[in-house]
Amino acid sequence: MRKIIVLVLLTVLLSGFFTYLLENLDLEYVIDVLAAPEDQMVILQKQTSESMIETFINALKPTYNLIHISKEGQILKTYPLPKDAPSTFSDYDNLSMDDDGNLYLHRSIKNADNYYVFSEEIIKIAPDSLQSQTIYKVDYQAVGAVEYALINKAYLVDHHLFVIQKKADDLSRVIITQINIYNESIHVIKDLKFDPTLYVKDILYLTNGRIIFSTVKGTLYQYYDENFEVLKYDTMPELVQVSRLNSYDHSTFAFMNELTGNIVKMDTDQKRYDVIRTSMTDISKIDKLKYKDANLVTLKDAKSISGNIRLNNAGKRFVFIDREGSVIVMNDVEYSRSHNMRTFIKHFFVIGLFALAIGFMIYAYEKSRGSLVIKFLTILLPLVLLIPVISLTVSFGYFTNLAKNDLFAELFNFSRERASKISADHLLAIDGLEDYANLEYNILTQERAVSADEFTNLNLKTYDRWYYSVIYKYEGDKIHVVTGDGIEFWATTQYLYGERSNQAYVKAVTENRTILSDNSDVSGEWVFAVTPIRTTEGQVIGLLEVGTGKKSYTYHIQGYYGRLVTLNLIIVSFILLLMSIVIYRMILPLRNLNDSVDEISGGNWGVTVPVHTHDEIGELSGMFNKMSLFIKDYISELTKMNAIYFKFIPLKFFELLDKKSITEVELGNYSKQEMTVVYINTANYFELVRGKNSKEQLDILNKLFEEYAKSIHAQNGLVGEFRNAGVLALFTKEEEAMSTAAMIMQHIGAFDLPVKTNISIHLGEILLGIVGDENRLTTSVISECVNEVTEMNKIATKFDTGVLLSDAMVSKMNEHKDMIRYIGQLEDAQSHKMIKLHEWLETLPISTQKDYIKTKTAFESALHSYELEHYDASKRDFISVIKSNRRDLVSKEYLFKCENLALDPNNFEKPLGRY
Repeated sequence: MRKIIVLVLLTVLLSGFFTYLLENLDLEYVIDVLAAPEDQMVILQKQTSESMIETFINALKPTYNLIHISKEGQILKTYPLPKDAPSTFSDYDNLSMDDDGNLYLHRSIKNADNYYVFSEEIIKIAPDSLQSQTIYKVDYQAVGAVEYALINKAYLVDHHLFVIQKKADDLSRVIITQINIYNESIHVIKDLKFDPTLYVKDILYLTNGRIIFSTVKGTLYQYYDENFEVLKYDTMPELVQVSRLNSYDHSTFAFMNELTGNIVKMDTDQKRYDVIRTSMTDISKIDKLKYKDANLVTLKDAKSISGNIRLNNAGKRFVFIDREGSVIVMNDVEYSRSHNMRTFIKHFFVIGLFALAIGFMIYAYEKSRGSLVIKFLTILLPLVLLIPVISLTVSFGYFTNLAKNDLFAELFNFSRERASKISADHLLAIDGLEDYANLEYNILTQERAVSADEFTNLNLKTYDRWYYSVIYKYEGDKIHVVTGDGIEFWATTQYLYGERSNQAYVKAVTENRTILSDNSDVSGEWVFAVTPIRTTEGQVIGLLEVGTGKKSYTYHIQGYYGRLVTLNLIIVSFILLLMSIVIYRMILPLRNLNDSVDEISGGNWGVTVPVHTHDEIGELSGMFNKMSLFIKDYISELTKMNAIYFKFIPLKFFELLDKKSITEVELGNYSKQEMTVVYINTANYFELVRGKNSKEQLDILNKLFEEYAKSIHAQNGLVGEFRNAGVLALFTKEEEAMSTAAMIMQHIGAFDLPVKTNISIHLGEILLGIVGDENRLTTSVISECVNEVTEMNKIATKFDTGVLLSDAMVSKMNEHKDMIRYIGQLEDAQSHKMIKLHEWLETLPISTQKDYIKTKTAFESALHSYELEHYDASKRDFISVIKSNRRDLVSKEYLFKCENLALDPNNFEKPLGRY
């Protein structure tokens, strides 16, 4: 039952995950927006990819979607547009809708290898069936292909669809075609030839017979009665930058003036120019948005406006509709709950079938008998067969990266080579719309061209890359387009490209070097290089961008890479999931064994594991259980014996001898190293036990030893031996020895007997060894240092100094030096070796400590005079110290020595002590 619950939960999680990934939509890449009845809108959206995950997800979805949304932002219906063949890709624009709700789109189909258009069509999408139908098509196979789409515009007026199209053999000729949307009859109503020097940007046919067109330079013209004339009405600005011409009625048209951000209508019969919108009002969700922030503006009449706001200060994107000045703005859309539930159920059903198959395989595996090797082969064999396919996929990715790096190198060289030839003076001379196509512009257009030879033979399927090039002018905080392939003149890059491209431009300007980058936006997926254009003085005044489409090299190098990678990802994911589950079930007993071994190694003896299978692992688990129970009994006996052993010989001693246990110890084992030796002596022990019986004496001694040993062990020390009423301890670190001494002196005051303890600490080389004979072994600490620390303790006991330190110990100290008092020397009578002795005042009782600290300077001055043999001065100083601190036995001893020197010079002993 538990396994079934786990499979169901996993199926639910995966279904929800795929529902979210495959059905998630945003408004970041909106190509067109159209107002629909009842305050609804239809948006044309493109899926783009900037990561491998997005690429994989988008491969499962249509590239373009038409999304019908309510005014509350809920998706009412989605129209997935046809997916392209691997060798082609499409661009869609010019979205419109008739009174019956049918949608119309312009589609240009391009070759993926050279980015040239080989056909264009107008498609109709019925709202009920969601099926697309081509009602008008232009094929360029006769001329090979064209560099850019020639259908300039497609829009609805009443029940007719008007198509504005340039001729492939003569771009100055424009064909205006009328299509009846009910009977789909096609009729050419105008065939015009424009003056190429007018630089026509947008064209609109009015049903009163007038043809309106705007130019890149910001001038409006009309063609009427076989004549061309400039449109110039009262209150009309000198220049207008038309975003998109919209048919209003039979004689009126409208547009947004990008220079002012106003929505304008013009009546050609009454010759009127009227501003109908200057700002957006009644915005409930978003504040401070103006029409100057908008683009892709579409007007059905004065009451109905729709469009797309690319960016605001917060970096968000919006779509909007404006009904009689009441504006609805949204930056997020979502599917209805019923749609998400239907999608979830569909995914749950598909994933559930896989889960059932996996569950059946797990059940068959657990209940089957046989060799573990055979079971593994049944899983690994499919993977072995898949290795060539996976290897091919990896190879495609590797060579794609090589092609991309090679392409980056070409773009880098092209961009730098062309940038060096661009005339900085000509670029400086261009400053606005009025400079379009002048002498400087034409020179710059020629200088930016990458290669004219690459477009000569469009029918070849060779890897001749298609390149585009753009020159920008840099003006403070703005970067404007000056001349480029298929790009409007004097447009701010913010409204053309995404943030990623804009960052590359800014980086090229600020760092004054060529920048390589790639980008995905509504216009396509691009790889490009940006190089600064400099004046002779080195000032950056512009940028040259040279790039190409990503599809051009992915198509030729990878071919059907997308489908192959998607298929391999699905297969590998399924195999890995299957393998992970099956191997987990196979390895689970081994993991249980491993965990049990860890428990045993941690001291939890007698652990057993469950036996689920009837193969080698099952037999191994049974044998392990028998062994574990046997080890438990055996270790129990060993533990008892070791507990007794370690009471006689400390475990720390074995560690110093580099032995792991007592079984490795042999006669003659030794370790020689520098250690800190501490001797702790109970000076008044015999006074404490006087008058007590033997048991009471032994109890007091053991109680003292227990207190001393507790402090030693707390600081990682080793009890070397117990001597009479004292303890000899060893430490590998000086600071641990000091801490032990301080701890003992602090705790001994709380003892229930008036214990008087003296401690001496020395540093030297120690020989630790195993001595005795084969029948009787014992540990021994052999060192001159041990004898010296014992003699030091006699001095400490005689003069009640508390903790006494040797000069070797003091030299290793970094702290407490201000609480150390030098008290003299201990002399070896035979070798005449001198040991300087220091008293650690910090360990004295608080009641007497202040007197020693107060006289410390005077005492050291007196001792200095004494060692210089200025005995008279020394005598006076010691008398002064004793007057301030009558407990100072060391000062009294030196005073006695000074007086004895005067009485009996032959018996004078200058050192504080001698042995």
